[in-house]
Amino acid sequence: IPGPVLCVWLVMTVLLCVLCDCSWIDAQCPLLVKILDAVKGVPAGSVALSVSRRDANGMIWAQVAIHHLISEQDFQTGVYRVELDSEAYWKSQGTTHFHKTAEVVFEAHAEGHRHYTLALLRSPFSYTNTAVVINAHTPDHA
Repeated sequence: IPGPVLCVWLVMTVLLCVLCDCSWIDAQCPLLVKILDAVKGVPAGSVALSVSRRDANGMIWAQVAIHHLISEQDFQTGVYRVELDSEAYWKSQGTTHFHKTAEVVFEAHAEGHRHYTLALLRSPFSYTNTAVVINAHTPDHA
């Protein structure tokens, strides 16, 4: 991915998060996943994804959500994996690709209850991600 494209995408992501009052979305969904197709420069809305949580022993992943939908009750403290089906997406675009899946593994709520927005920039041979993490129970969100 050319450096200028990545820089523009990161700046736009930050600006959208700062300028947009998404508190109504944040209040309803503790985990949002946004995916951008870097080849076309548009959201990659048809990417299948799943969310899994690692068990207490750290050995087994249990699926807790499909298509970025997870409730406050199900989104407990723990280690999570968001897995995207890269192969199906790029095949549907008629594009040769490298990754079969793309995944982001992170620890949720280690420092108190938070809401997470994961932003992924994808191309056929690479992907990168960033996260916006906010305190879910500030006076503005209470």
